[in-house]
Amino acid sequence: MADKTVFGENMAVNIPLQLADENETKMDTDPPLYETPQVDFSSGWKDRGFAIAFWIHTIAVILVGLILGAPIVFSIVRNIEFNSLEQLSVNLNIKVYLYGLGAAGVAGGLASIITLFFLQACAGQVIKCAFLIIIMAHVMLVVIFFFVFFPLCFIPGFFLVMILIYLSCIRKRISFAEAHLQAGCASLRSQPSLILVAILMLIVEFLWFVFWLLMVIGMHRTFMSSTSTSSLNGNTSLTNTTAFNLSSSTPARMMTTKLVNGSKKKLFNGTSSGMREKQISVSKNMNSTDRRFEDNNITRNSTSEAPQWYSSYINDIIYFFMMLSWYWGAVTFGNIAHFIVACAVGRWWFSTESNEQYSTGNSINRAFTTNFGTICMGSLFEAIIKALRSTANKNRQKSVIACVLGWILGIIEKVVGYLNEWAFIFAALTGQGFVEASRSFIELFKKRGWTAIINDAVIGTTLSLINFIVGLISATAGGLLVYFMTNKSPEQIIASIIVAIISLFIGIFMSSIITTILISCVRTVFVCFALNPAALGATHPDHLQKLSKVWHKFYPQEYATSGYITNLNTRVNIFDTRINDIAEQVEQHTREIERIDMKTLSYVPSEWGHDVCKLLNIRADNDWRLLGKRFGYSTSELKHWAMQTDPSMSLLNEWFMTHKTDEATYGLLKVLNEIGRQDVKEIIHKALTAAGELIPDDISIEIKRLPPIFLSYQWGSQKAILKLKTNLEQAGYSCWMDTGQMGGGDKLFAKIDAGIRGAKVIICCMNKNYAQSDNCSREVHLTISTGKPLIPLQMEKQTWPPEGALGPIMSEYLYIRFYDRKNNDENYWPTDKFTELLGQIRYHVAPDPDMITQQYYNWFVPRIDNLIFLQTQTTNDNKDKTIIQDNIPLVVTHPQIMISYQWDYQIDIVNLYKKLTKLGYRCWLDIFQMGGGDSLFEKIDAGIRHAKCILSCITPKYTKSINCRREMALADALQKPIIPLLLEETSTWPPAGPMAMVFAEKFYIDFRRSMNDNERWVGKEFELVLARLKQLIPEVQTEKPQRHLIDMQRPTTAIKQQDKRRQRIKSAPVTPQSRACSIM
Repeated sequence: MADKTVFGENMAVNIPLQLADENETKMDTDPPLYETPQVDFSSGWKDRGFAIAFWIHTIAVILVGLILGAPIVFSIVRNIEFNSLEQLSVNLNIKVYLYGLGAAGVAGGLASIITLFFLQACAGQVIKCAFLIIIMAHVMLVVIFFFVFFPLCFIPGFFLVMILIYLSCIRKRISFAEAHLQAGCASLRSQPSLILVAILMLIVEFLWFVFWLLMVIGMHRTFMSSTSTSSLNGNTSLTNTTAFNLSSSTPARMMTTKLVNGSKKKLFNGTSSGMREKQISVSKNMNSTDRRFEDNNITRNSTSEAPQWYSSYINDIIYFFMMLSWYWGAVTFGNIAHFIVACAVGRWWFSTESNEQYSTGNSINRAFTTNFGTICMGSLFEAIIKALRSTANKNRQKSVIACVLGWILGIIEKVVGYLNEWAFIFAALTGQGFVEASRSFIELFKKRGWTAIINDAVIGTTLSLINFIVGLISATAGGLLVYFMTNKSPEQIIASIIVAIISLFIGIFMSSIITTILISCVRTVFVCFALNPAALGATHPDHLQKLSKVWHKFYPQEYATSGYITNLNTRVNIFDTRINDIAEQVEQHTREIERIDMKTLSYVPSEWGHDVCKLLNIRADNDWRLLGKRFGYSTSELKHWAMQTDPSMSLLNEWFMTHKTDEATYGLLKVLNEIGRQDVKEIIHKALTAAGELIPDDISIEIKRLPPIFLSYQWGSQKAILKLKTNLEQAGYSCWMDTGQMGGGDKLFAKIDAGIRGAKVIICCMNKNYAQSDNCSREVHLTISTGKPLIPLQMEKQTWPPEGALGPIMSEYLYIRFYDRKNNDENYWPTDKFTELLGQIRYHVAPDPDMITQQYYNWFVPRIDNLIFLQTQTTNDNKDKTIIQDNIPLVVTHPQIMISYQWDYQIDIVNLYKKLTKLGYRCWLDIFQMGGGDSLFEKIDAGIRHAKCILSCITPKYTKSINCRREMALADALQKPIIPLLLEETSTWPPAGPMAMVFAEKFYIDFRRSMNDNERWVGKEFELVLARLKQLIPEVQTEKPQRHLIDMQRPTTAIKQQDKRRQRIKSAPVTPQSRACSIM
């Protein structure tokens, strides 16, 4: 690859892109906007003529080289005696040299990759270290020359002073270069395929050199045989001085036939005499031919001066075109790699939406198609300057003018090459042609005010030193390997030195591949920052922060006048304006949506509801919470509303839903006056006045909540329902019944509607006449339409579901049998069924403890014999002693097992609960959760969420129970392990219905065989349950280890000695303040 900075000398070039009489950039002229460049793939080929000319030139070189040069090379190869070469390989031990050079290549490659990581991690320290090494090297030279020859020490001393002055001038630019170098390293690491592209282009350049050399050899031999002496003299001069190298800054010398023969004499000095004779004969033939040419020239010169003058110019012209051919190909292939690297950095810099245009495939395609003419055009200009400089340097020993001209052309070459690289970067990012890209690049940097900043000599110096250090590492590795692999002899040191020197150049070559790419990355970062720095914030904000920081610190004036801050502020202001507009629109839409919601989803009048709720939601002593307390709502309901987005709206919606509008409005105004919220009251007054409504002053309304239980019945069973109402109120539930609701002049239907809407649970007392009653059917339909929970009671024996219009509705519900009672019972229902009814109500409504009479005190605590729990007491010796107390349920803070069942099997389930509890498991059972003020549904939800597994006791009624379905649906959604226990025969497995999906992949444990409740939870089936529980709950322990659950079985002394561990099972702690079983 043609490298301008690695092998050649580095030079800082500040290019004056603005006029001498032009002041610095004005702030009143708007700089170009920052925008992401877009490549137009449909715009066709740029600079197509130069691309066509380059391909014609390339094909011509290859054809001439193969036709004229290849036969000459093959003839030379055939004249070499291969036996001599084999003997030479034996004497030189080629394998050792190959091992050494291979080790040098590996060491150079690894060192180059490691250097890349070091540069990205601590580029600033590497740059400082590079200058420190240069200073130390000059100091050492001063010291050495001081002791060797004193006057010589002033030479390195002078350069040392210059370096120190230079370092003091560019000291502030180290951090600036560090930020750009780190960004370049990051972009290179994100695209490691760039190294492969560079290696492939190096191979292409080498092949180009081979074909070009074959062309030169062929043309040289042809001209020697067929042209005049002057032409041959020109070619001889060309072949003696022509230079070629992969570096574009200093040309490499092409070996002539004489040089090749001379080197062969030295190389094959130890070979056979036949070989030497052939070489001497070839040399003699060539020398005799040259002498004939020289004699002819002398003869011509003696006769006339004109032919000599003419022959010299022809010589220079031929040399110029030969070098132009070489440089155009080499520089073009090197710039292709530079173009692809710039595209890769563009992909790293810009956002995902636009970086696909810079992908590797698209970049290579563009480099060899649409933008190939751009690269060829710029490379041709650079090749012309290089060829002119080489021609001038060829004659610098003959003419002072040629020497001066060569020096001037060297400066122009660096300037043209430098500008070409920036132009190619701009062309890669924008897709423009060479002239347009060069003009756009200069104009952009001029408007940004960065014309004096495009100077990367600091980075070039550092990378050149890194190349040399990597070369030293490779030389050390190759030289040491050859030294230790060869036998000790005088040739050992010579061989090691030769391999070390070759390895030095191999290491430099390996490192230059990465450093050349890195320089292209750094310069592309500079251009991208000029094009659109904000785009880096979307992809790599950390690098944008570093670059902005160093720009603002070291070049604040250029950074300010560049327009970045101006454009950034402008864009921020534009976004602020847009955000404010959007915020206003959102607020308007929010108000409109709330207004529509209040009309469609709320019972609160929309004319004043939003403004009132907005004021009541503000935290104060007399806010919506005090209003809810005055309305008679419980603390639990207030907690639920507090979790809503608009708690005041939820409160007022409940209030207006359970009262008539005029009564609700009057009651609200009355309470607002009592709590001192005149501001809210005034809003309602204004809205009502504007609506033309009058608020009567003589409305008699008692502000109290409607009963949570609504009793729906047929008047023929009124006596039994009154008895039921009395017992429910004694158990803590106030009930609404149409008796006593006739007064006030209102229609009964309106009061029934309010009662159903205000109730939490509807109890339908079913008999044959109830199913035929139109009014009862209306009540059921209103219950279903409002979504209220419904509990049917069978007050007399009849078919289920009942015949008539209620049949399809009641078929979804499980009834409670209230007609099978004992003869001597004063109630109209069995006692256990009334307890079941209370449990069903408790699912939805918590009882009022103030209403519960002594008869139903703690009715939610089951009165079941032999329920064994624990209580810890303290004896006189201050030691905890665990004693057994009956009917004190265990307080379970985090249950391990949740038992789900249908209430017909309550006795069986209690026995299961007792047995598992005695084994040390913390179980959750709904009949122990009926205390407190929370809904049983909430406790069931918490019980399922906290449990580690669910025991599902399956019966046909269980699969049809709505509450049981809810429990299984929640457990399945939470992915809780479910153990099905089949207590009663089902038609299929999984059971038909909504639970089929839950139990589809689960195997049940069969408990159908035992009809005795006491013997159901024994045998191998129960052992299977325990085995499953052991897998799911390996530990059986409580939160406080000092409290234990003691097995009620009194083991004998012999059993105690066999297994003492049966005497202890840890259990959950007991809270003395509560006899209820809590899951919180």
